[in-house]
Amino acid sequence: MKKLRLLILQNLVLEMRDGQTLNIEHLSKELRFLRWHEFPAKYLPSNFQRGGLVELKLWLSKHLWKTAIKPLNNLKTIDISYSTNLRKFEDFGVVPNLEKLILVACVKLSEIHPSITLLERLAILNLKACNSLQNLPTSIGGLKSLNVLNLEGCVSLTDLPEDLGMATYLEQLILEDCRNLVEIPPSIRLLERLIILNLKACIRLQNLPTSMGSLKSLKVLNLKGCVSLTNLPEDLGLLNSLEELNLRGISIEDRDLPSSIALLENLKTLSCCRGRQWNNMMNIIVGRGLSSSAGLFSLKKLELVSCGLGTFPENFGCLISLEYLNLSNNDFSHLPISFNKLSKLRDIDLSFCRDLELLGPELPPGLEWVGLSYCVSLDKFLDPSMKEQCSLACSATCVGCLKLARRQGSERTTFTLLKAHLQNLPSERFDILLPGNEIPSWFTRTSFKPSINLQLDPNWCNCKWMGFALFLCALIPSPIFCCHVEIQEVGDGFGIRNNYQ
Repeated sequence: MKKLRLLILQNLVLEMRDGQTLNIEHLSKELRFLRWHEFPAKYLPSNFQRGGLVELKLWLSKHLWKTAIKPLNNLKTIDISYSTNLRKFEDFGVVPNLEKLILVACVKLSEIHPSITLLERLAILNLKACNSLQNLPTSIGGLKSLNVLNLEGCVSLTDLPEDLGMATYLEQLILEDCRNLVEIPPSIRLLERLIILNLKACIRLQNLPTSMGSLKSLKVLNLKGCVSLTNLPEDLGLLNSLEELNLRGISIEDRDLPSSIALLENLKTLSCCRGRQWNNMMNIIVGRGLSSSAGLFSLKKLELVSCGLGTFPENFGCLISLEYLNLSNNDFSHLPISFNKLSKLRDIDLSFCRDLELLGPELPPGLEWVGLSYCVSLDKFLDPSMKEQCSLACSATCVGCLKLARRQGSERTTFTLLKAHLQNLPSERFDILLPGNEIPSWFTRTSFKPSINLQLDPNWCNCKWMGFALFLCALIPSPIFCCHVEIQEVGDGFGIRNNYQ
């Protein structure tokens, strides 16, 4: 196989005894791609001369090379992920044109040799789950072509090189679950091409650099789970390109939220959780207190979960781009009438809002789903006895709403909402979950088995056929229990199978 260019060896177990060397002299000199999972030798032999090799993948290997080998000038990718015995990586002069270095889950890797800065073309450095890695070379900024630096799960990493900002082509900096990382170097302000900064679950991180506003290309800032973070930079609103901001679980007080957030005119997703009475966040979102043009009018997804919200600003309806809204586990008793101005809103989750008492005419007409599970005070929702409230034909999840079921009646509410759906047909599917203990009388086919077969209506292919209705009666012992109904095509009809988990 003198012309062989691609070689993949997987699930091939070769035992190498002490003192034995791996004879690869017969491998093709034309080899370009070598993937050998569980490479059996401790090291690549010193006579490994494959100057044309472009990609080398040796997952679950022991080491790479011990003594000098001839330069692999054409090698672009090295991937020795899951090599649990690898302790250090050095002599990068052997691979001067390397573009990707992937060392995922090399759990004993403790250091990266400073010679890595010789790799002027290195674009991707992936050290995910290298949980023994304590630091990076102080000259990491010398990697002028670096686009992606992934340090997710490097739990022993305590700091980053001061010159990190010199890697000016960096676009993605992934630091998720670097749980011992205490600070971000101020030089990060120089990363004008940075698009993604992921600091999720950096539980010891206390501050962000005060000059974050200079990251003009930043689109994603993930601070979820940064429980020690006590402040946000005042110039956060200068991140003109920011589209996604996740603040779930941070420890900032309501009064310390920077009002400049309202200036993020391109922000599409904002997520907050457990914000210690973040009523002020609502005012910031609609731009209250700033110029009349301020406000997050581009928001498509807004999550304000467990933020102690009791009231809403009157002009909340100005969020005209909003499509998904999660206000679960808050303290308000009703929604303002301005909600019906949210013409693009499709999904709203109000689950666990235990003080919510009524809901109906303030909901926007295009709504497709509303979550109301365990809203224990709710006793009025699209009341069937009030025709002006029944024009909305959205799906609803009302698990645990016993007060609502007693007042309105589950069967009557379900039938009324189904009729409204059939008249409007805003979507192809309609679902409603309500407390109850019996199957309505208008369901003629019943079964206590885990599946039921139905034949299609003879007119299913013409415009007169509107679909079929399914009813499932199930015991849901706790909020963490899920119940799914699966529809499968079986022969000439459909089969319906219940999945419980």
